[in-house]
Amino acid sequence: MRVTLPNGTELGFTQALRLAELRQEHGIEHTHWHLNDCRCCVTLHGPPGSWVINSDGDADFFPGVHCGCHGVSGQTDVEEH
Repeated sequence: MRVTLPNGTELGFTQALRLAELRQEHGIEHTHWHLNDCRCCVTLHGPPGSWVINSDGDADFFPGVHCGCHGVSGQTDVEEH
């Protein structure tokens, strides 16, 4: 099962669920995410570090790894309209 976001991004259901859980846990206003170059994995950036979430919803945590973006929220690899 796949989930299509309003901007057209498609994620696997378990991947979208894990992304939502982690964003909720670490503060939606303090996290942002993007699809990786492979277009099947998602990276979530938050205060404690980064998570790479694969299409099965498994998340690997990388403590202290940040992208340098501050003050952004939501999906950062698309233009919001």
